[in-house]
Amino acid sequence: MHIGLIQVAFKPLTLRGLPESFIAALRDGRNQNWKKSLIGTVQTSLAYGPVYFNAYPNLQISLSDENSLNTLILSIKLHGYDY
Repeated sequence: MHIGLIQVAFKPLTLRGLPESFIAALRDGRNQNWKKSLIGTVQTSLAYGPVYFNAYPNLQISLSDENSLNTLILSIKLHGYDY
């Protein structure tokens, strides 16, 4: 299977204008080296509405591989969510 585009959307479910922020990293889980596994990152706030994040990884994944579901990893770190 070929993956040419990945679009991730973050939509706030809280009040607009709150200063909470986050960092999200999309990684290739087949690579153990953190820096080499990064496909894309975003650091932003949801204070003004949804955020869309596009990545063009150009990945080839074998569907017969038992680890194919662990190929893409989305890591999210929140900052300021103390509710």
